[in-house]
Amino acid sequence: MPLGYAVILTFGSLGILAPQMTILTIAAIALLLGLGVDYSIYLANRFAEERDIQDLVERVEKTLGRTGKAVLMCAVTTIVGFGSLMTSNMPPMANFGLACTIGISFAFISAVILVPCLCIILKFEKHKTEPRWKKFANFIIKHRKRLFPIAIFFVIMSLLLIPIVKTDVNFYESAPEGVPELESLFEYSNVFGSGTNLNALVVETDADGFKNPEVIEAIYKMEEEIRTTGVSVVSIADEIKKINDLLGQIANLETPELAYNEVIDAVYQIDAEIMKTGVFSFSIGDELEKNETLKQTTIKEKILDIIQDIIYETVAENGLINEDYSKTVIIVYFPADKSVQEQEIIVGKINAIASKTNIPNNGHISKLVGQDVITVEVNKQIMGSQASSLTIALLLVLSCLIIGFSSIKIGSFALIPVLVVLAWEPGALVSLNIPLNMLNLTVASIMVGTGIDYSIQMTQRVKEERANGLSKIDAVTTAVETTGWSLVGAATTTIFALLAVYVANTPMLFQFGTVVILLIGFSFLATMCVLPIILTSRFVK
Repeated sequence: MPLGYAVILTFGSLGILAPQMTILTIAAIALLLGLGVDYSIYLANRFAEERDIQDLVERVEKTLGRTGKAVLMCAVTTIVGFGSLMTSNMPPMANFGLACTIGISFAFISAVILVPCLCIILKFEKHKTEPRWKKFANFIIKHRKRLFPIAIFFVIMSLLLIPIVKTDVNFYESAPEGVPELESLFEYSNVFGSGTNLNALVVETDADGFKNPEVIEAIYKMEEEIRTTGVSVVSIADEIKKINDLLGQIANLETPELAYNEVIDAVYQIDAEIMKTGVFSFSIGDELEKNETLKQTTIKEKILDIIQDIIYETVAENGLINEDYSKTVIIVYFPADKSVQEQEIIVGKINAIASKTNIPNNGHISKLVGQDVITVEVNKQIMGSQASSLTIALLLVLSCLIIGFSSIKIGSFALIPVLVVLAWEPGALVSLNIPLNMLNLTVASIMVGTGIDYSIQMTQRVKEERANGLSKIDAVTTAVETTGWSLVGAATTTIFALLAVYVANTPMLFQFGTVVILLIGFSFLATMCVLPIILTSRFVK
């Protein structure tokens, strides 16, 4: 009930602040459902655990005074973890951070206000720890010195895999599977070798430069080389070259005079081929037939001048060349099934080809620009964006832990399990063959926000038991037996809530859900296996 109330408030707020729904919003919903209920679990279990206190009001006060403090720290650190995403220069990530920050805030407020009331109204008393869990807890404490080196071994192995972590912002993966339009696009791409994203090279020369056959020839040769990279190219250069070749054939005729019909027949021979490309939306032959001057001309040179004028005037009118015949664009289409890494290689090759091409008449060719190029540039920023948001999150979370525990040492120790999980992330990505994309980029910050919850709950409980006079070993054992069981419920509900992303039938959400579910499990294991040896070490009083 508190979670449902929080979800309603969250969507109401997002409707005002960020009404546009994205694939990241869907992920935020699943994540909020998983994390938001954890606070209710912590408070309800602690309320039931204090069953020796008969006065319900006093029991609520003790629950909020102890576990409530830990839940507050959990909420603050989680908000900080998600809030760090709002510093990203990528709008989808910033909006995802905003949605999660708002949702966690409402989840905490709802849990603190409603859970105690519901516990009293419903007379919530059931609380017991499974005997098998107690055995597991004793096993962890007994073998903590063996488990810690194992965890560190996997940390080292995972960090060694960082150089081979792939990045990919292929937006086709954000579309659901089985969409007919998308399948048709891939079929079109396989048949014709092109996608739908627009990319272009801008070519500039002196005025009337594109009337120079040498300019057209240079551009044509460049396009032929570009096509060897696996892309399709569309421009006026190919068609003008064909027309110039035709004009050259006419100019080489031995007779100085040509009949009107001979010219029209020759033009129509290549007209159909030109129309197939889609570059010219008009027929050169039709345009020539409209020209009255041509009909009255028989001198070969005059005919050639008229044909060339008609071609360039018509091309300019259709926007393929500017008015003074000095600028045009070459359209480049990438195959739709290319990964971002493959696209990056192609972009580099095309820019290299363009830079070395010498265009007469002071010709200049720009670097490739367009949607696929933007995708490549965004992909280059993924690692840097994750590193910056993660650094901010860790520093802010560490500050919150130091303030919350009133100790630099304890606050730093509580962060260690989170660092272990973050170190395990590269290994998880590589072993699952999942790249870092726009959605998975948020995983590190999510792990900071969620993993720290488990560490806070465990550390706070150990502090309480130590204050009650227990030894370090006994305090950690009690914490694992009691609070550890609550963490089992929290991790389980989070994992089951994240299973909802698989209903969306979207590859990118599949990958996100898989990585987060795996790392949630890692967070639980790190808290159980790494934190006990730290809290029982000689560095902790």
